[in-house]
Amino acid sequence: MDQKFKPKATISNSLFEVAQWPFILSQATGYLPIKLDRFQNLRPRNINNKEVAYPTAISLFLILISIITAFLYFSNVTELLRALKQINSKSANIMLLVSTASVLASLTCTTCVRLNMLTMQDTFFNLWTGLVDMTEFIVTSLRCQDQFQEGCKRLTNGWQTRIFITLLLSTFAIASLAYAEFSWEMPMLGIVIDLLAAFICCCQFFSLISMEYFLQVYSLSLDVILHVLKTKKSSVFWTGKKGSRNELCIPVMESYKKVEREILEFNKAFNLRMSIEVSSCLLANVFGEYFVLVTILGSQIWSLNEVLVLLSSVMKISISTYFLFRVCRISSDISAKGRELIWNTVQFMFVKTIEIDESPTKVLML
Repeated sequence: MDQKFKPKATISNSLFEVAQWPFILSQATGYLPIKLDRFQNLRPRNINNKEVAYPTAISLFLILISIITAFLYFSNVTELLRALKQINSKSANIMLLVSTASVLASLTCTTCVRLNMLTMQDTFFNLWTGLVDMTEFIVTSLRCQDQFQEGCKRLTNGWQTRIFITLLLSTFAIASLAYAEFSWEMPMLGIVIDLLAAFICCCQFFSLISMEYFLQVYSLSLDVILHVLKTKKSSVFWTGKKGSRNELCIPVMESYKKVEREILEFNKAFNLRMSIEVSSCLLANVFGEYFVLVTILGSQIWSLNEVLVLLSSVMKISISTYFLFRVCRISSDISAKGRELIWNTVQFMFVKTIEIDESPTKVLML
């Protein structure tokens, strides 16, 4: 590693700027019970420090809300069945069964994930410090500060846009449901239960964003390594001098190993949780699609309230599917970029440089 090269700005600050939006939303929805200045200052956890109380309190409060919602729901099943019969008498029993399964799956998943995060604060912080060390190593070894900074700016702008749209649609979904149920003059307790369940569902949209952030940085790091490899192997490193390939390939492969090691640590920490989250999202989508189908098939004349309930369900399904799709797509991209990087490195090692008129000519030795 060249000790003369120093990054123009600390990498941890760039990473924190990207992380602010996803981490703040994760904290506000109870999925990140860690104070944000720990990430900015790389400060280890002090168990006796009272500053960490409020993010933990948010998680515990939302866990309590989930438990209260479940208790209210199961104590009000009779009233709920009566209300469903007013909406669709033929499918009321099936709708009650599906509704109960949906609420139970959602509340159980969100409660388990929040409890899990309360016990994994040190693990999450260690992933963060590992992420900072990894990116600093890559930037210093490959001298790619500008490319990394540009990538961070793109990620920050993307997060701001997506979170704004998600918050807007989530608010509209809850407001539409509230308006429809008040218009139907449903029992107040039933309205409260439905709105609490909708709120918990909307909070669940942000359960994956902290993990998506890590995946984005891993993907960005691979992009930067690939950019350096593809650019420099055809310019400054095509010197024909002995050892010129090693000057590029050694730091490239060391950087790749750093990324690979961090991804393995990430998978070890969150593989089970991501499986639970993905299963929960898929179940929520199936249940939501059922309600959409029942609403469409059971209504000959559409009222405003039915349209609003339908839009509320469609928006929740769309947002959930979108975040799930993003995580799956980034994971696939990381695998593809890893294979591409290895192939480019191997290909580069089998290229022979021949001197002709003091000008290096490249011949690919297959």
